[in-house]
Amino acid sequence: EQLTAIKSLLSEFKSICYKHQIIPVLIYIPTATQVYAQLYSTESNSHFVARLRSVPDNPSLRATASLATELGIDFINLLPVFQNKAADGSLIYYPFDTHWNVEGRRTAASFIASYLDTR
Repeated sequence: EQLTAIKSLLSEFKSICYKHQIIPVLIYIPTATQVYAQLYSTESNSHFVARLRSVPDNPSLRATASLATELGIDFINLLPVFQNKAADGSLIYYPFDTHWNVEGRRTAASFIASYLDTR
């Protein structure tokens, strides 16, 4: 039911964009837990490890990507980009907040700008 509603909304979004000569782009914005999940260890905070159990296979990403493909909407997935930055030791979220810090905003802006430049 929710997927049908989202599909309808995205279809309407695409129609409005095309009507105004705008190319629609759907961007997947991952949570901090999704980004840092691959980096946990036995010494990680127990609350963080407990949250990892709630994002094992990322169905929202698969559903979003599938809908974008089905509707012919460009799709940008920030998860791999953020995971690479995190693996390199970059902190891209505020430590006690769910929002991107300066590095996170720069990373997203740079990746999106690069994508749009090739588009």
